[in-house]
Amino acid sequence: MKPDQARAAQGRGRGTAQATEITAALVRARRLPVPGDGGKEERGRLLVIAGSPELPGAALLVADSGLRAGTGKVTVATAAENRAALGLALPEARVTALPAKPSRKLLAERDAIVIGPGMESGIATRWADAALAGAGDAALLLDAAALKKLWTNARMRRRQRDNSAGGCIVTPHAGELAGMAGLDQAAIARAPEPAAADAAKHLGAIVVLKAGATTAIATPEGALFRYEGRIPGLAMSGSGDVLAGVIGGLLARGAKPLDACLWGVFLHAEAGRRLSARLGAIGYRASELPRELPLLMEGMR
Repeated sequence: MKPDQARAAQGRGRGTAQATEITAALVRARRLPVPGDGGKEERGRLLVIAGSPELPGAALLVADSGLRAGTGKVTVATAAENRAALGLALPEARVTALPAKPSRKLLAERDAIVIGPGMESGIATRWADAALAGAGDAALLLDAAALKKLWTNARMRRRQRDNSAGGCIVTPHAGELAGMAGLDQAAIARAPEPAAADAAKHLGAIVVLKAGATTAIATPEGALFRYEGRIPGLAMSGSGDVLAGVIGGLLARGAKPLDACLWGVFLHAEAGRRLSARLGAIGYRASELPRELPLLMEGMR
């Protein structure tokens, strides 16, 4: 889609149906998979492809959040320079050097895959293409650098049509969606719900659009949800990496893609709300958010 066509599509979004508010009652009604006694394999395998020599912490935030969300096993594939430090910081995860060329072996036998946080755009694009083409039934979440070339990627629609696992989730902020689609960032920020709805329909993917205090979730089938957080402390570096990890962890556990997005947005916001109440409205760190997740989920049963 050319930029002028994308702008026209954004205009059509003004007729989008009313968005459903994301509340505690709504997510409770969409129960998460309950772990049994089958061990860590039963809670799923999450692959995190993230981080670069300049931004190794992005991989740590995603992986830690996935574990805190309850997934059983996490593998982190990252820049070779990051392996030792990440392995020590997150001893629960397997850490491997990201191959120079995409490898189907690395993508195989995963329940969920997160690609993009903290990566160089060219590397992230290659791995996103490989995952769209050959990740099997794994639920796939693309974020940050992995979003760069998606607007014209035909594999997005094909995966949504052919993959019984539910296709793909993309998690842009307003600036990233504007860059992908040739839209105006300010217009997206003013009306995130129709922008998310148009993007979901065009991409054939669930879109989790972060636009200031509002997060909009849209599906290709036309379902639309919104969370109005007004939690200023969440506007910080690394916050989006945590959200990607929470959703990825829930996907690995077996949550349906839309349920994982709804729960992920709600838990991420509530973690920020709790830290705001305890530490102050701003100044807490993204790395502190994942620690709130286990008790939050326990309290939502």
